[in-house]
Amino acid sequence: MSLKFFAHHRVPNSIINKLIETGHEVLRLKDHIPANSADSEVISKAKQLNAILISLTGDFSDIVSFPPSNYYETFRKVVIR
Repeated sequence: MSLKFFAHHRVPNSIINKLIETGHEVLRLKDHIPANSADSEVISKAKQLNAILISLTGDFSDIVSFPPSNYYETFRKVVIR
């Protein structure tokens, strides 16, 4: 099963390349919106692209700002080995 990811600008190329190598589609933030975009713009773009957001920052774990019920299809826990 192939998944579509939206990679925040701090995600290392090694992770992006591993996802691509294993058959997933990875869209880079910098190709769609400015790297300094507000978190709300980042999450909105991920939803618009129907992609799972990959971020190494803890900003998106704030359930008050980003309630899971509103972003269920955008947030997933992914473990890369």
